Amino acid sequence: MAKSKKNTGRFVGVPLSVWKSDEYANLKPAECKLLDDLNGQYNGRNNGLLSPAFTLMGKRGWATSSLHRAKTGLIKKGFIVVTRQGWKQRGKPTLVAITWNGIDDWPSNKDGQYDDGVKVSAIPLNLWRKVTLDKPCKTKDALLYGKETCLPTPYRRIKGQITAPAAPYRSTNQGI
Repeated sequence: MAKSKKNTGRFVGVPLSVWKSDEYANLKPAECKLLDDLNGQYNGRNNGLLSPAFTLMGKRGWATSSLHRAKTGLIKKGFIVVTRQGWKQRGKPTLVAITWNGIDDWPSNKDGQYDDGVKVSAIPLNLWRKVTLDKPCKTKDALLYGKETCLPTPYRRIKGQITAPAAPYRSTNQGI
């Protein structure tokens, strides 16, 4: 019998439920590439510390304008969330988290912290999913942002921060 050629090294993977979704299928090619590049930085313990900085991404073939457009598109579509807003000081880049994984704790051996309102949680935010509501939404969020962005009951928006539910919710992606 032939030996199996199993690669034991790290890999860049997208969960099948994300990959099969209409939301992922509707991403632009540059957004998919940036998501793959950010996912390549993920080691299983550093979600929230991923950096889309040009100093890193320029080595991967990115131009500043396309990098900015792709990052903005992924944030708007809910695939990534900013955990620390960077500023023009060397060593203080903007940090992001991929929303299909939970946000990991800041390492004790690194100096720094997430922005206010970012909660460390093992529960993924899954902001990329379009959710269905059990009943018409008449909350303040629905009046301000429209029915598309109204959050179902387990979610709460506190000072602009969305908290994740304790249990799974229904998605428009049936069969995933």
